[in-house]
Amino acid sequence: MPHSNILHLIYRNTLSISIDMIALSNRRLMPAALVVTRAEWLISITDPETDVPTPDGFSTRRHQVFRFHDITKPVDTPGVVLPDRVVARDIVRVLSGIPSDEPVLIHCHAGISRSPAVALAAAYMRSPDQLQETAGALGDVAPWVAPNPTLVDALGEVLGTSIISEALKLMGLPRMRGCAAAVSIIPPTVHRITVSRDAT
Repeated sequence: MPHSNILHLIYRNTLSISIDMIALSNRRLMPAALVVTRAEWLISITDPETDVPTPDGFSTRRHQVFRFHDITKPVDTPGVVLPDRVVARDIVRVLSGIPSDEPVLIHCHAGISRSPAVALAAAYMRSPDQLQETAGALGDVAPWVAPNPTLVDALGEVLGTSIISEALKLMGLPRMRGCAAAVSIIPPTVHRITVSRDAT
C-alpha cells in the first residue's frame, strides 16, 4: 500500500487531522479515534500510576502501553519517569515492529505533547525525506501541538538522526490552546472534515 504522507490527529470532540497512516488523539477520544481511523495498532502513553486498558474488541497484542511523565528535565521526586533514551529505545522497538502499511493510533492524556513527539518519530521512520514538510504541516494545522522536546531528542538519538529535533524547531511554539475544527492534511493541502462524537 503506497504511503500518502498524511498526519491524522484527533483532538477534543470534533478534531480529526490527517501523518502517513499515523493518527493522534487524546485519551478521552481514543475509543472513537480507533473507529474513525480504523487503526490496527494502538500506542498508549500514560503516567506510570495510570493504567490504560485495551479497548473492548481490540487485540491486546497490538496495544502497547508506555508509562512516563510529560516532563523535560529530571526531578528528584520518587516515581517520576523522564522520557529518556531508555524510554525512547522501547518506543522505537515497538514502532519498528509495526508494518508501514498498517495504521497506528498514538495517544497520550491530552494529545498535545507526548503522542505528537512519538508520531514525529514514526513519520521519520516511514518517510524520512518528508518529515520536515510533515512537521511544518502539523504546526500549521494543529497550532496547539507542542511535542515534548526531551522525548523528541531521545528518539532522535536512538534513531541516530538530528532531523526529528530539527523538524520540531520548524514547528515553533504552539500558537493556540485547544481547537474546535476538524481538518485533514495531505501536505501542502489542508481540508476540513467532521468527526462524529458518536463514532463508537
